[in-house]
This record gives sequence, C-alpha cells and structure tokens, in this order.
Amino acid sequence: MSISSDTIRNMFLNFFLKKNHHIFPGSPLISNNDSSLLFTNAGMNQFKDIFLGKKKSQYSKITTVQQCLRTGGKHNDLNNVGFNSRHHTFFEMLGNFSFNGYFKEEAISYAWELLTSPNYFNLPKDKLWITTYAGDQQTYNIWKKKINIPSNKLIQISDKKNKKYESDNFWQMSSTGPCGPSTEIFFDKGSHLQGFPPGGDYSTGDRFIEIWNLVFIQFNRINKNNLIPLPKVLIDTGMGLERIVSVIQKVDSAYETDLFLFLIRKILDISKINSFNNSSIRIIADHVRSSVFIISNGIVPSNERQGYVLRRILRRAIRHGNKIGIKDLFFYKLASFFIEKTKENNVLLSEKKDFIIKVIKKEEQQFSYVLEKGLLLLKQKFNRIKNNTLDGESLFSMYDTYGFPIDLVEDICKENNFKIDLIKFNNLMDQQKNRARKNNNFFQLNNLKLQSKISSLFQGYVNTKIKSEIKEIFVNKKLKKKITLGEKGIIILDKTTFYPESGGQIGDSGKIFFKKNIFLVKDTKKYGRAIGHIGEVIEGSFAVNDMVNAEVDKKKRYSIQCNHTSTHLLHASLRLVIGKHVEQKGSLVQEKYLRFDFVNIEILDLKKISILERLINEKIRENICIKTKIVKFTNINKDNVILLPNLKYKTNVRVLSIGNFSKELCGGTHVNYTGEIGFFKITNVSNVGSGISRIEAVTGNQAILDIQAKNDILNQVAGFLKTNIHNIEKKIIQLIKNNIKLEKIHEENINKKIKKISKQLIKNAFVINNNKVIVECIHISDHKMIKKIISMVYQLFNRGIIVIFYSVDKKLYFHAKITKNVICIVSAVDIINKIAIDINGKGGGKKESASGSGSNVKSSSIFLKKIKDYIIANIHKFYSLKK
Repeated sequence: MSISSDTIRNMFLNFFLKKNHHIFPGSPLISNNDSSLLFTNAGMNQFKDIFLGKKKSQYSKITTVQQCLRTGGKHNDLNNVGFNSRHHTFFEMLGNFSFNGYFKEEAISYAWELLTSPNYFNLPKDKLWITTYAGDQQTYNIWKKKINIPSNKLIQISDKKNKKYESDNFWQMSSTGPCGPSTEIFFDKGSHLQGFPPGGDYSTGDRFIEIWNLVFIQFNRINKNNLIPLPKVLIDTGMGLERIVSVIQKVDSAYETDLFLFLIRKILDISKINSFNNSSIRIIADHVRSSVFIISNGIVPSNERQGYVLRRILRRAIRHGNKIGIKDLFFYKLASFFIEKTKENNVLLSEKKDFIIKVIKKEEQQFSYVLEKGLLLLKQKFNRIKNNTLDGESLFSMYDTYGFPIDLVEDICKENNFKIDLIKFNNLMDQQKNRARKNNNFFQLNNLKLQSKISSLFQGYVNTKIKSEIKEIFVNKKLKKKITLGEKGIIILDKTTFYPESGGQIGDSGKIFFKKNIFLVKDTKKYGRAIGHIGEVIEGSFAVNDMVNAEVDKKKRYSIQCNHTSTHLLHASLRLVIGKHVEQKGSLVQEKYLRFDFVNIEILDLKKISILERLINEKIRENICIKTKIVKFTNINKDNVILLPNLKYKTNVRVLSIGNFSKELCGGTHVNYTGEIGFFKITNVSNVGSGISRIEAVTGNQAILDIQAKNDILNQVAGFLKTNIHNIEKKIIQLIKNNIKLEKIHEENINKKIKKISKQLIKNAFVINNNKVIVECIHISDHKMIKKIISMVYQLFNRGIIVIFYSVDKKLYFHAKITKNVICIVSAVDIINKIAIDINGKGGGKKESASGSGSNVKSSSIFLKKIKDYIIANIHKFYSLKK
C-alpha cells in the first residue's frame, strides 16, 4: 500500500524535528507583512525580513509546510496548469530553514537522508540527479565526495549567456542584496516518459522532475558583478508536496495521487470525458483547490489584485467545464465536495465552507450567462477572421462590451490555432483609460511630501494638551525658521497629542499656541516619523525652538473616538451575525459619521441590520472597559485577534480589547468605556464593489439627530396621508392595493385598444399573390404598445409582411416583421435599409425582424406609397422569376 500524502507531510516535519528544528506554522496565503506579494508563493516569504537582516529569528533552525499560490509575475504557473504533470496554481511547499544554524554540508546530508533512508522516503539512489551552480565547487565536492553521486548524474549549471550570476542555480531576491548558489535534486520517473536530464531542455517532458531546491544564501550582491560574504549564512529549501507525493506513490502525475484522485473521479462522473489525462479535467481539479483556499483567506472575485486572480481562476475552470460538455452549474458543487473530503486537514476550509460555496456559486451563475453569449460571439468572429489573427477591435469589443475575460479569449484562440492582436487591444484599453480620466470631473491632489528628519513622539492616548518644542516649520513646501501672521504651513513638534491621519481615522484639529500667538491646526498627517500639524497662523508668529502648547479640539476628538470604537464593535458584530468570513476592506472614521467596508456577498436585509444595531447598542449599554497593550507581533494569538490583510505590521503592535467581544490591532484613539458612545445607528448600506459591502453609521448626538430627522419626515408623510405615524404602513398598503387595481384597469383598456388597432390593420391589409401586406402609420407614441400590436398582428398572419411607422418626440420610428415563408421574397432588414436611406436614418436587424429610426417625414402618404411599391415590386419579381 502506498504512503498517503498526509503521512509524507508529517514524515517531513518529524524528520526535521528530530534534527532539532522548530516546527513553525505556515503563513496565510495572503501575506500580512508583505504588500509586494499578491499571494504567498514560497516558504521563505514569511522570513523575508530575517533574510534581509531587518529582524532576528527566535529559532536558528525551522521547518514549515507552506500553502502557496503562483499565478503571476516571475512565478506564473497558471498557463502551464493542466498541460504537464508538474505545475499547479495552489501547492504546498515543504521547507527547512537555517539562520546561521548549519550550512551546506548539513543541508545536503539532511536532504539525502530523508530522500533515500529506508526509515523515510526510501527513494532509489540511482534515480536521483543533482545540479549545482558552476561557480560553487564546495557544493559540488560535497555531493561528489561525501554523498558519492556519480559524475554523470552531477551536473554543473553555468550562467545564462555569460551574464554573471544569472543562472537557474543562483538565487537572488532582487538585483542587489542577499543571494547565493543553489543545488537542485531531480528524480528520474522512467524511460516510458519523455524528457531530458537536468541541464537540458527541462521545459519539455515529465521524465525528470525537480523535487527539492536547496538555496545557500551566503553573499550580499553589491552590484551586477560584485559579491561580498554575508556575516551570517542562511539556508532556504523548498520541496513541492505534490511532486514528492507523485514520486513516492509511483505515479506519473500529481493528478494521479491521493491529493487529486478523488476530485478527478468526481469531475469524470459529471462530465462526458473518460480520460484522466484530459487537460480540462486537470485544470478544473487544480482550480477547485486554489479557489477554495483563496476564498477562505477572505478574497472574493473582483477586478483588482487578488480578487482579479480569483476571478480568472474561477472563470477559466467554468469555461473548461463548458468545453467538456458540462452545461449546468457544477463548480460550486465540486468545491463543496473537496472541502468535505479534506476537512480533517483543512479546518479553515470547513469553518468557512458556506461562505466559500456562496461566493463560487454567485460567480458561476453570473459568468455562465456571459460565457454562453461570449462563446457564440467568438464563433461568429472566427468565421470572419483574417490572417489567422483575431483583431484588436474584436478583442476590445469582447472585453468591454460583453465582459468576456481577455485571457479566456486568448486561451480559446490558442486552442483553435489563432493568434490575437494584443498590441491593438492594449492601445484601445489605454485610449479608454485616457477618456475616463478626461471625463472625470474630480481631481486629487497628491499628499505633500516633506523631507523631515524629526521623529515626533505621540502622547495623545491619554492627554489632549501638552507642552512641546517646535522642531521644524514648512511654508510652501520649504523649510523655514519662522511662520508669520496669515501664512499657511506645517509645524513639526518634538511631541504632540494630535493624532495623525492613519488607519482610516482622520487627523486631529485644534491649536498650537503660546502667549498671544495662535496657530490654528486644521489637519494632522504623518511625514515619515514626523507628525505634521497643518494649518494657519491667526495671531502672532512662531519660530523653530519656540516652546508651545499643543491642544486638540476635545469635542471633535471625542466624537472621533466614539466612532472609532464603534467600528470595532461593528466589525465584531458582523462576524457574529454574518460569519467569520467578514473581513475589513477599508474604513473612514471622522467626527460626524463612520464608514466601514467589508467582504460580503449576501444582501444585508432590514432584519440583519436591526440585529446588528441591537447587538452593538447592547454592548454600549454594558459599558465595557476598553483596554490596550503593546505586544510583539510574533507573540499575538492570531486566532483571537483580528488582523487586516495586506498590511505590514511593526515588530511591536497595539492590541485593543473590548472585553471578550472584540480584539484588534489598532493604533487609533478610542473611548475608555463603550457606554461613552451613547447610541449607534446605521444610516446606509450599499455595495461598493464586487463582494464588498459598505455600512455608514452615526453615534451619540449625531445618531439622535438622525432619528429625529427621520421622525420629522414620518410626521410629514403622515400629514400627507391624513393619518398618524402609527397608521402610515396600513395607509400605504391600501394605496398600493388601489394603485394595482387602477393599473389593472388601465392595462385592460390598453389591451382592448391593441386588439382594436390590430384588427383594423389586418382589415386594411392588401393581398398580392396570396401574401398579406400591411404598410401603415400609427398615431401612437408608446414603444411597448407598438411592439404588442406588431406581435398580435404577426400571430394572426399565416403569410405576410408588416411595416409600421410611428413617431415619438418628433422622431420617426419604423419596424418590419415578416413571416418565415416570405423571407425568400424580401427580408425585413432590406425593407428597413430602404426606409433608412430614403429618410437619412439608420436601422438594422435580421431577416425576420428589423427596426430603425430617422427624421420625421412631412408627406407620409407619399412615403408610405413608395414603401408599398418597393414591396409589391419585390413580390412581382419573385413570382416572375419562379415562372
């Protein structure tokens, strides 16, 4: 019986645990501490600051299992997925790391022991091939002399195109900084597969598969050609779980392992395909895994960043389902099946299952309609393709007008051996963006960037007033020694009670003063480590080194504090009422109201809004004490403390707790007790993006004013309805019922009129060669009514032609409808085009039905005769040719 993937994962960790490594948890798929990454794509991501020398590791030896996603940039596996056995969008990286704990000889010995020992993976030694960097003789000698790798299986990889240190076996984070040689371990899966040994064209074939990469970070790259040794050497290794499992379980592809097999079989059950090796089956299986893990990290489909990647993955999978004959919604069912089957190892997926399924189902429903329409349109464009290339205009139309993803168009064109004109498409996209910028009536000023060397000390959590020293003054972006009456500028103090705009909370306002000199502070912002007080001198003057009083506007600050604490109460309440998948996506905290954006795919109905308000006000009445403490980021319990995604946290962080109800990392100002908030009221709920909801709310006195204003409106409405507030609902329901009755009567009268006009039109029809012809001008200016008349007449026609004219707002409209058995004589679109030419109008449609519009015609009787003559001529011509 083959070893399971779960066992292999545990064997790896336990092996390194016995080698005195600390088992460290993998970081989230969405990195909290590196905004440069859309997704975690390697085991070393969470240790980046340690590699860069910015932080020290608590442990010198670490081992991890890291969930990774590679869908863009340097590490983009998306286009390879399904077409070979090696690449996946989502995968698990097994890694061991050393921070000056051991180096090359130990790392290589550990790897060899784990791979070949009968107590562990027990791989045949003769199947393993090794590559090293050509300039790293030390590593080569370890493999050759200590491990006894034969020369024919120990390959040195040189620099590419003679560019120094540019090699597949030389790792570097960027053009400068920590770097070093690497050694890679390959496994030969057998001659029944195609492929070249390492050092050859590795991109083709699946015979030789890289299973482990050991990176020796020992240099600091100063420039293109110069390296200097690092004072402390580091080890970074990575082994893809999916690859090593395929090797140990002795199958040719990761898709045949226990990581995928159950899912592949399920896809085969619902599709019309019987082959395990079908690329669409593999793509769907891979994308099920990646999509559920992305969504479990709080990401929903959108047109930006991680949300766009998720949308691409989901839509690509749905398209491949369609390709293999799956026409019904299927992907969300596969996701549910996968989560259920893997719940023992993926607690987070199990906890967020309902949310994940809802997200996928919603996207699948929306895209299924777009897909059907887009594929039909693309087929039409393929029939008219020139030079074997789909033109840029068609690409742009598919994307902009019909919402069809460009990468899917590219995939489909590739499958049909067509090229695409991406250059023209990109030009059209740029033109559209430029038009949008020009049409935008709003403009945004860039934040003023100041070069300040000052590090201001914030002391405003407890105090609102403090004595300070002026360290710098900026007027018109220039550093000055003095600021005088009437001048606007920025004052930097050594310490301040003014909170600078940060984390969604607006900056404080107030005044800086001494004696009779007053600087009115209108806003406060951060400039590096300096806190800038933005404002104007309204009395006297100020100079550098002046000792001053800095006093915050207490009333405004208090209102801000009430609103900021309320956002924490709201966040915690949303997670209770809607689900733990709720994740903050933005906020605004000011003195008059608060705004909170969060991940949500459900409609926040009145019932849920009411529950939220009751829960928050209940916590306000409990008058809970709010506590803060400074702790090391690495020491916080991430299961109990809410973290914001894509935010880089400092070494020391401030945890704000509202009893046991809410715990978040926050640097903002808050009330001391929830009771100080007074009252909380939601004023508006809206959607601000795909899967992003926004709640706006007010607190305290503003909440009371909001209720009073709405109560005044209710009293006015009650007056209009001649009733009291308590009977408004009953009165409105009665009015709606009466309105429905009147609408029904009106509809009946309209239908009577339509029948009458239709009968009259049929009565007025003339017959030529057994073909009924109606060419009439109707004095009705209702588009819907005209369509109903044409439809009714058409249903009563066995064989004939209908052409109707009518005018709306001095514009002439015309419709033509023809029974199928008359299309051979004349088409609707031909008639419409004839009309359009004669009246300088425009039109279009199909053979059976067409319409158009143009300038009004003064002599309608003459024009109607011309159209009648045109139709009669076509009928006579048809029958004369038939004879």
